[in-house]
Amino acid sequence: MIRRILDIVCGAALAFVGVIVWIAIFGFRKQKIEQGGGNTESAAASHQPSNDQSPGNNLTGSEENQQPASEQQGAGQRTGTGHPKLDRPLSTRADIGLACIAGFAFFCSAAGLWVIYQTSLATGESVVIASDTAQRQLRAYIGFQGGVVQGYKNGGEITFHVIEKNFGATPARHVIATVGTSAQPFPFHGELPTKDAAGRLTTEPSEGVLYPGGESQPPDPKITLSAEQRQQMEHGTLAVFFFGRIEYEDIYRHKHFSIFRYQFGGDVAPTDGPLPFATEGNDFD
Repeated sequence: MIRRILDIVCGAALAFVGVIVWIAIFGFRKQKIEQGGGNTESAAASHQPSNDQSPGNNLTGSEENQQPASEQQGAGQRTGTGHPKLDRPLSTRADIGLACIAGFAFFCSAAGLWVIYQTSLATGESVVIASDTAQRQLRAYIGFQGGVVQGYKNGGEITFHVIEKNFGATPARHVIATVGTSAQPFPFHGELPTKDAAGRLTTEPSEGVLYPGGESQPPDPKITLSAEQRQQMEHGTLAVFFFGRIEYEDIYRHKHFSIFRYQFGGDVAPTDGPLPFATEGNDFD
């Protein structure tokens, strides 16, 4: 932060120096133009013919024109009347000096503005990163834990249980949990269907608010396996996948999701108790 403040101060100083130099250049140029105008008027006045009719001044125009050229040049050099060949080098050197100073002033102004612009961009990015980091640290994180299956040994209806928990530091709003089961040939890869053959939903949604550290249990989905399916389960060619998805909103009004998929059967012996996660279908944002 201190470094960015110093960058802004340096940039402002460069821009200020550039502006001051520009003002000085225009002031000097204006003064030079005014002085040039005054010299021209005085030179014109000195060349006006005198009305003095004294005998010493009664020279005709031809006699005046007969003065040596060297004397006229000497007079021009002594008086500085603006002769082009004599004044141009001095004026050119002055203009070159002013151009150099103007270029330096432009460089200072541009450099100062560039430093201020880059510093403002860096400061803005830092603010965005800091805000994003703070939101990530404080937002809600909902996940699943404790997947369990019951009822398989009894040969009847199989029930699946799971716990959803907020692992974050702030409440989660508009929590919608959807869970379901699906029996698939093993191995299975891809997305699980959300409807059975009859077109009914195989998932059961629930909605609510989950506070930090709070837990909730979605409705327990159930499935009944036929004798053939049980035999396939025993041979590892069939698996029942217990899956679900949670959608929720954090305190910053940002929407998030978390999905899970447990595996029952397949390459894992089917038995009541805790369930392992499947190799696919587990993710969160």
